[in-house]
Amino acid sequence: MLLQGYPDLEYIIIDGGSTDGSLEIIKKYEPWLAYRVSERDRGQSHAINKGWQRARGEILAWLNSDDTYNPGAIRCAVEALRANPGVAMVSSEMTYTDDSSRSFTGSDPNPMSFTSCCWITTSLNLLYLCDEAC
Repeated sequence: MLLQGYPDLEYIIIDGGSTDGSLEIIKKYEPWLAYRVSERDRGQSHAINKGWQRARGEILAWLNSDDTYNPGAIRCAVEALRANPGVAMVSSEMTYTDDSSRSFTGSDPNPMSFTSCCWITTSLNLLYLCDEAC
């Protein structure tokens, strides 16, 4: 996350009171954090909302503890949002990694995967990006 190469990112960590050593890892990155807290919450949605309430930027994103962004993903998303002011959210194809460290993209065995790139026209005005779009 720190190596996205995009300026002025605000890093906020909302930890649900982990007891697995996460806090020690988080403390190593404290100089780059705008805010961090480790306390029980009411689940993932509550934690995301707590973080967004603290955020000061105009574009918000979240990353779960077991997820990663590909290099340049934030730049790509910001450029897409700025180029399409009527769009409220961007998403892209996901890469899944299984327990054997094998990666799958596109039409992987996961039923939630996306198989093509397209404009999504709903009341939320979503934009779906392919890696080639950036």
